[in-house]
Amino acid sequence: MDIVFASNKKYAPHLATALISLLSNNRDLDIFIHLLSFEFEDDDKEKIVRICDRYSSPISIHIVEERSLHYLKTNLHFSRECYLRLLVDQFLDADTCLYLDSDLIVRGSIASLGDIKLNDYFVGAVDTPGFNRHSDLGMKSSSRYFNSGVMLINLCQWRAHQIGRKVIDFVENSPSVVQYVDQCGLNAVIDGHWLEIDSKYNVQTPEARALDASKFDQVLVAHFTGSSKPWNLGQDHPFRSEYWKWRRKTGYQAVLPDDFSLRKLAGYGLRRMLSLQ
Repeated sequence: MDIVFASNKKYAPHLATALISLLSNNRDLDIFIHLLSFEFEDDDKEKIVRICDRYSSPISIHIVEERSLHYLKTNLHFSRECYLRLLVDQFLDADTCLYLDSDLIVRGSIASLGDIKLNDYFVGAVDTPGFNRHSDLGMKSSSRYFNSGVMLINLCQWRAHQIGRKVIDFVENSPSVVQYVDQCGLNAVIDGHWLEIDSKYNVQTPEARALDASKFDQVLVAHFTGSSKPWNLGQDHPFRSEYWKWRRKTGYQAVLPDDFSLRKLAGYGLRRMLSLQ
């Protein structure tokens, strides 16, 4: 199974966390890791390679010229590295691959993803409920909108229809309608021609918060969507403790939240006090 990540220096600790959770829970799979980045420092490379070596999983690190995508829109917590997944067909010879965001943890075996037949669908992904911006993105009203943080990609169809190029062109030419960077572009271009996979492979933050604790075991991939992450001060994501359990095994250990400061701590304490009144 070829598994692709896209990351940068800032997200290296979270990439390492996602990676070690994936490999530890899938020791029986032959996994080849591909990392796409504009730049990745040597100390980060060493930590990531060390994790892969620990599980006898080969890794290729592909460095891309940033100027090739520097003009594309970014906003919120999204970085330009999000667009790197659009280039995946340029670096893999395989027919299919699994793309994973770096802000997630894998909680069990994903072997069953390898049994999914994509046929002529471009990707297999998980639906994002409540989407209603079809006209903005030029989509059919019947098309669903998927989250691009976990995608089983049909590289044969991706290449044949130049999906990456079309999405880049869409984002460049229609930045005003793009809210979630390449994800909006992917949905606009694919326009419903994707296969829905079980939501357990991409349980996003709103769904995780609404989930009964008795059903936590059904979650195979916990995806920390949104701007508030489990490594931020004061966050209470249901799988926050699991994130830190894996983080402590990576070499990116931390005693305090990544965004800790006395000013933020004071603000958080004040908000907590007001919420209890």
